[in-house]
Amino acid sequence: MNVTIDENAKVKINEIIKEKNLNYRSFRLNIITLSRITGPVFDLVFDEPNQFDQVYKVDDLDVIVDNGLGRRISEIEILYKEGETKSGFVVNTDFMKIK
Repeated sequence: MNVTIDENAKVKINEIIKEKNLNYRSFRLNIITLSRITGPVFDLVFDEPNQFDQVYKVDDLDVIVDNGLGRRISEIEILYKEGETKSGFVVNTDFMKIK
């Protein structure tokens, strides 16, 4: 799997880790909702991996993906966008539906 994190996202993730005083540098990619129209909506949650996970290292950060989700994705791009009225993480994937 190809996992990339842009520089803005790396900076923001490191800020959150420092603010929350976390002793680990890993976060999980979760699906919040799955719509037929818009596709999946993802969330990033700071967590530690378990035996059902795949872990992908990007610099000094670990991206955790559940094995079930990992079978449906081959690329993950994590961005942080800042706007005048809204800022936040954006997750782009090539999520594939399993029939």
